[in-house]
Amino acid sequence: MVTISSGILFGFLRGIIVTWVSVIIGGSIVMVIARAFGRRMLEYLLDEKAQKFESVITRKGISFILLLSIFPNPIGDGLFYLAGLTTIPLRILIPLIALGRLPGVLLSVFFGNALLTAGISTWILGALGFLTAVGFYFIFGERIEKLFEKFIVTSTTR
Repeated sequence: MVTISSGILFGFLRGIIVTWVSVIIGGSIVMVIARAFGRRMLEYLLDEKAQKFESVITRKGISFILLLSIFPNPIGDGLFYLAGLTTIPLRILIPLIALGRLPGVLLSVFFGNALLTAGISTWILGALGFLTAVGFYFIFGERIEKLFEKFIVTSTTR
């Protein structure tokens, strides 16, 4: 809702900038807090469903974090807390989540900007964009995961 509101209040371009920068700054702060205070904070701030994801995120690593940041997921922005608990360096996590959140920010701000003046063609275009993203995930998801896993292995061994 906030990203849609950003499109309504600031327009398309400014809405993207405001929202994306906010996501990056907020996500970075949360990941640093998660690193500083650890698992106790997780138990306090997140519900049981999100806490169960922690072991999955830790096990699957960066490719899973990227996929969760791109697509709506059951833990929402709790992903930032969970990602902060992994051993993946913040210099990799922050750009990863910034990149992953960008498509959602673009779509939401676009819808917010077009909400008051949207005709049927805008809604059809938005639906096609969403379906394309879902199709892209199902077709290329495994390849993307392998590519990111390879990238992380080479990045963390340097």
